[in-house]
Amino acid sequence: MELQWPLILFTTFVAWCAGLFATQCVMAYKKAAPKTQVISWVTAAVLLVIGGISVFLHLEHWERIFNGFGHITSGITQELIAIVVLAVVAVVYIIFLRKSDDGGSVPRWLAVVGIVVSAILVVVMAHSYMMPARPAWDSPFWVLCVLGNACVLGPATFIILMSVKGELGAGRKASSDAPSNDTDQTSEQDADSSASASPAATTSEAKDAAEPAAQTAKKGSCFASQLMCWGAIANAVTSLLYVISMAFATSSLADMGYYFDPTHPNHAMMEVADFSPFGGENLLIVLLGVIIVGTILPIVFSILGKKKGDWVKWSALVLVCALVGAICIRVAFYNAGASIFMLY
Repeated sequence: MELQWPLILFTTFVAWCAGLFATQCVMAYKKAAPKTQVISWVTAAVLLVIGGISVFLHLEHWERIFNGFGHITSGITQELIAIVVLAVVAVVYIIFLRKSDDGGSVPRWLAVVGIVVSAILVVVMAHSYMMPARPAWDSPFWVLCVLGNACVLGPATFIILMSVKGELGAGRKASSDAPSNDTDQTSEQDADSSASASPAATTSEAKDAAEPAAQTAKKGSCFASQLMCWGAIANAVTSLLYVISMAFATSSLADMGYYFDPTHPNHAMMEVADFSPFGGENLLIVLLGVIIVGTILPIVFSILGKKKGDWVKWSALVLVCALVGAICIRVAFYNAGASIFMLY
C-alpha cells in the first residue's frame, strides 16, 4: 500500500499531543513543575492543531468529511468525538490553571480525567485503522504501539519545556559540583560580612528561601526523567511486539497465483515476503529506524540523562530518536498493509 503521509503525521502528532498533555497532568497530580503547565498546554494544543490539519490534507474533498460524521461506528467519527472530548477537558484544565494561586495547579481529579481522556484518544485513533481485511493492521499490538509512542514523546517534551521555564533542577553531576560553589560563595559572603552585618544576614535569608525551591525543582526533574525512562521502555516493548505481530500477519495473506489482469498489464505480481517487516524495503526501515533509533537509543539516552544529570541534552536526543522511530514504524505499517487477497 502506498504511503499516506498526511495520516502518518496525523497519528504521530496526535499521539505526541496526548502524551504531552497526559504528562503535564501527571506532573500536576504530583504538584510538580507548576510554571511549565501553561507552556506545556500551549505546546500540546499546537501539536493537536498540526495533526488536525494533516488529516484534512489526506482528503481531496475535505468538505465532504462531514458526510461521514453521521455514522457513529466509523473511525473518523469516533476520532472526532475523542478529540472534541480532549479539547473540552483541556479548556477546563487551562481555566483551572489560570484561576489557581500559583498559575500552575489543578485539582487532582481533573489531572486524572486528563490522563484517562488522553489515553482514550490514542486508543480510539489507533483502533480506527484496525481492519480484518488487512492482517498487518488488525492487531491490538498496533494500539499498544501508538500508546508507547505517546509515553516517550510526552515526558521528553515536558522536560525540555521545564528547562525553558527554569524549573529543571540540578542533576547528579551538577549537585556533585555544588559544594565547591557554595564554599566559594560562603567565603565571599564572609568577606563582605566584615564590612557590614546586615547584608550578610539578608544573603543568608535569601539562600535559605531558595533551598526549598531548588529541592522542589530537582524532585520534579527526577520524577519527569523517570517518566521518560519508563516511557522509553514501554515504547520499545510495544514497538517490538507490533513488529513481531506484523511478521506473523504475513501468514494470513493469500497468494492468488499467476494470472493476467487486463487493467494492470504492466504491474508485477506481489509476493507475500515483500510485506514482511524483515523483507523488501521494510528491512532497513524496521531494523535501523524502528529497532535501533526508535527503541534502543531512547532507552540508552534516557538512562544516560538520568545518570549524568544533563536532562536537557539527553531529553532532546530521546525526543528526536523516538519521533524518528514513530514515523518509521508508521511507514512500515503502510508498507505491510496489504489486503488479505493480494493482487497488484
